[in-house]
Amino acid sequence: MRQPSPRPTTPRTPLARKRAARQPQPKPEPAGFLRYIEPPFTPMMSVEEAAAAIAAELARPPRAPRCPRPPTQCTVGYGYYPTSHQQVPMLRFRGRWLEQLGFAIGQTLRVQVRDGELVVSLASKD
Repeated sequence: MRQPSPRPTTPRTPLARKRAARQPQPKPEPAGFLRYIEPPFTPMMSVEEAAAAIAAELARPPRAPRCPRPPTQCTVGYGYYPTSHQQVPMLRFRGRWLEQLGFAIGQTLRVQVRDGELVVSLASKD
């Protein structure tokens, strides 16, 4: 069975060849060439439009500040004692809610155990 031949890349008629010769052919771009395409032009706001936008922003009531909630439930994970390679229970707390409660990075904490509760507080500066 015979395969169809691919279409010729050059035009067949002399007139079509002349038209193709007149049209500039794009030059191949070198490897690694990056083409920068500028975004479409957007006109600037007029002074009156900018003033109206600022006035509308200032007239809008302020949003209530977001107050992150502490987690109501968490899971005890596990860590390792490096010398014995044993799994041990581990708790890990993180979040802005700790900062809002007064726990800052680098502060020393005191942990007390009472009837199945852990009480975490800032250590005194003694």
